[in-house]
Amino acid sequence: MNIKIAAAVALIFTVIVIDRFFFIHRVRDIELHDELNTALSDIRVSITKLEFMLDIFVVAGRFETATVGIIREDVSNLDKRINDIAANPIYVGFLQEHAPIAEDLAAAVSDWQIVEGQIGDIKEGMKEDEAMLIHNASDTKTIILNETIERLSKAVAVEREAVFEQTKSLAWKSLLASRSLFWPRPRHSTGRAAPS
Repeated sequence: MNIKIAAAVALIFTVIVIDRFFFIHRVRDIELHDELNTALSDIRVSITKLEFMLDIFVVAGRFETATVGIIREDVSNLDKRINDIAANPIYVGFLQEHAPIAEDLAAAVSDWQIVEGQIGDIKEGMKEDEAMLIHNASDTKTIILNETIERLSKAVAVEREAVFEQTKSLAWKSLLASRSLFWPRPRHSTGRAAPS
């Protein structure tokens, strides 16, 4: 009897440890999706801000040092945000498991490098037609870049929801398994008379 009790306790303990491991792993996956989506949202806001500053620079003819300095600072911050995602070891496993998302991210990085190179030609006191050429070329690419980032954000949100549903299902199954171990179903009498 003692052996059976010890075996049952060991089994329960093993189930709890395994469930805890998988649950923690799933919760960390959800947090990872949320962190990535937050980073992508920040990038979209930064791109919109950069587009606005480029409009001011060209349309309003603000070819002064202060405006150029703000644009360069925005470019530097945006470059850091994009590269922080692309080169972050935290996201390596996630990107390996989700090839379409990894491909879109690579496309976004490539588009950004083009935009960065185009905007890098902006300088104080440049001619209006030169500024307009840079604005138009970079504006087209930033629109594409923003669309790519938005598509990435939606894909990550879909994956996050799938992981969340799997985690809920795992927690529910774990609860049912624990219940059956601690409170086994009572055996029903067959109603047969005892032999004489």
